[in-house]
Amino acid sequence: MKKILLILFFLLLLLATNSAKAQSCSAGETEINFIAIGAAGFTDYVLLQQTTGASSFFFNTESVFECISDEDCFNVTVAGNVTFEVYQGGILVASPINGETICFPFVTYIYGCTDLNASNFDALANTDDGSCVYAKTYVPDDNFEAYLEANGMGDGLTLNDSVLTSNINTSTSLNLSYEDIADLTGIEDFISLINLNCSNNQLTSLDVSANTALTYLYCSSNEITSLNVSDNISLSEFDCSGNQITSLNLSANVALSVLQCSNNQLTSLDVSNNIALQTLNCHVNQLTSLDVSNNTVLQALSCEFNQLNNLDVSANAFLIWLKCYNNDLTSLDVRNGNNTSFLIFQATVNTNLNCIDVDNVAWANANWTTIDAQSYFSTNCPPVVFGCTDILACNYSSSANVDDGSCDLPNGCGDSLYLEYDAAVTCPTANACVTLIVTGCMSSIACNYDPNANVDDGSCLTAFGCMDALSCNYDSTATCDDISCVYPSSSTSIITACDSYDWNGQSIPLSGSYDQNFTNASGCDSTVTLNLTIINSTSSTATETECNSYTWSVNGSTYTSSVIDTLIGVNAAGCADSSILDLTINYSTISTYNQVACNSYTWPVNGLTYTSPSMINVINVNAAGCPETSILNLTISGNPVANIFLNGFDLEVTISDIYYWSTSEITQTITPAANGWYWCIVTDVNGCIGDTAFYEVINIVSVVNETINSDRKIIKITDMLGQETPYIKNTPLFYIYDDGTVEKRIVIE
Repeated sequence: MKKILLILFFLLLLLATNSAKAQSCSAGETEINFIAIGAAGFTDYVLLQQTTGASSFFFNTESVFECISDEDCFNVTVAGNVTFEVYQGGILVASPINGETICFPFVTYIYGCTDLNASNFDALANTDDGSCVYAKTYVPDDNFEAYLEANGMGDGLTLNDSVLTSNINTSTSLNLSYEDIADLTGIEDFISLINLNCSNNQLTSLDVSANTALTYLYCSSNEITSLNVSDNISLSEFDCSGNQITSLNLSANVALSVLQCSNNQLTSLDVSNNIALQTLNCHVNQLTSLDVSNNTVLQALSCEFNQLNNLDVSANAFLIWLKCYNNDLTSLDVRNGNNTSFLIFQATVNTNLNCIDVDNVAWANANWTTIDAQSYFSTNCPPVVFGCTDILACNYSSSANVDDGSCDLPNGCGDSLYLEYDAAVTCPTANACVTLIVTGCMSSIACNYDPNANVDDGSCLTAFGCMDALSCNYDSTATCDDISCVYPSSSTSIITACDSYDWNGQSIPLSGSYDQNFTNASGCDSTVTLNLTIINSTSSTATETECNSYTWSVNGSTYTSSVIDTLIGVNAAGCADSSILDLTINYSTISTYNQVACNSYTWPVNGLTYTSPSMINVINVNAAGCPETSILNLTISGNPVANIFLNGFDLEVTISDIYYWSTSEITQTITPAANGWYWCIVTDVNGCIGDTAFYEVINIVSVVNETINSDRKIIKITDMLGQETPYIKNTPLFYIYDDGTVEKRIVIE
């Protein structure tokens, strides 16, 4: 009986051992992983016995997989120091103890997406099937995306213009300052964002309408032109300074306590709804008015460098900081009952600000010195009266205490009887009218010119002409005789001309005497005689062909290209002399040959062979008959000289070129596998082949079965310096074979 139990025990042990690997279960079965921690041998084990059948399982190994029929139940026996655990689908479903009964399956698998962050999350699924789909947010700015990826808010893929929405929609704080970001598209999915700092970037626009939880927004030092924060009703601190914003609507931001909008282009600012405002920095804008009467908890106000006319902070009882310098203030009321608590008060560069209302004049005089020289303190400043305060002006107002720029200062002579009169003068200047007006003819060319007149009255007589009715040129309209009267006449002209002469519309090519009768411009008969001498012009042509350049003796000019040039001069008779140059310029040629040779070079130009570096010039005649210069720049590089040395366990050639080793390797360094002679042939970049370098390796210890290849052939014989040589008796030589081997041999005769 003991033998039967022992056999049964080992069969069960074999069954458990063979079940140690995961099973492929049939329909109606569930794969179960039994973990028996501490099980070993025959004293520490777990035994499962089926309650309604004969099946049993014995485990004395720590991990076993079994396929268990659904709805089967088993009695559990835990022997020895064993902890028993049952896993289904990788999940711990039971930790049975000795005497307990367990039934299967423990869990019914419902497959689906189990990730709460996935867009297709299945609340009924208990087993993830890998089908989860995750929403992504479009982030086109590479620097913005790189920041999110680097801070664990990306999708693990760089520069793909997107991040996982689930990685950002719970973020409450984001610091993007100095990240060189130009586009914050994607910020709309940060729906939990409370704190956003995107200052000192390159933003031109910013949309935070979806970030309704936003409490702190810092976007200073960008290039933003407009910004809508109407949806950000929780906003407490807002800094948009250093942008190009022209207007701000803060009516919905009733929780706002800090507003910094300086260095923009604001022309108006309404903070009447921002009753929680404690700090307001709106300096360096274009504001002309500012009402802070509703901001009763305001503590600090910086509104310098604007165009404010009036400022009243008397309702701001907690105010302790005021900067309003560099404005156009005419009235300033600081009677808030808290002057003695002020830390900063600056009101300089307000040239029209005379009286400043304060709590206590003596205290203000002792403690507030940053005001203009004309400004003074009072507890009840007089009303501001605008007008002209300059006593020199024609519209000076003795009741005005603020100059409104309307002063009409003396600006010239207003009396029309004087030359200095100016119709635009509104305030006459004393002694500006000097010269009385005298009318008359002021034209010095008129025959009735009046040198005493300073205003021309239009009486000038300037119609000059002949006023003698007996003359041929009598002018009945003339008012001033110009002594131009003419009578019938005759005249003779002696003319010398070149080639021809145009006379009264007639071209005359020949010398001779010619007469013409006509009525002159004055209406009188006139006879004109022309005694004409005609001299002809001359012309010459020079045809030349030269190399490179030609200097024409006619004008001394040097020509370097073919041309037909004409020079017009004057001959001895004073007429035109045309010299024509028909020039053909042919050019010399230069050819340069840059050659690199190993030992010698034969130049095809002259057929000579050179064995050393040379620069040779040969001058011939080209097809145009001009000099042709051939220049040879020859470099003789010589054959490379290489040596082999042992570098650790490697053989290395001393120079860097192209290599061919006896082992068929082509690298600068090789690792020898056996003792013997090794050689290397080096070819440099010019294609020059050097002498063969040799090295004998003697330091490799190994057992090698050597066989002599009787079929090998000698491909080269060299002397001890690696230079190829014919066979020489009684001299040590290297014999290089086609199988890569080298023999050192001396034949003694």
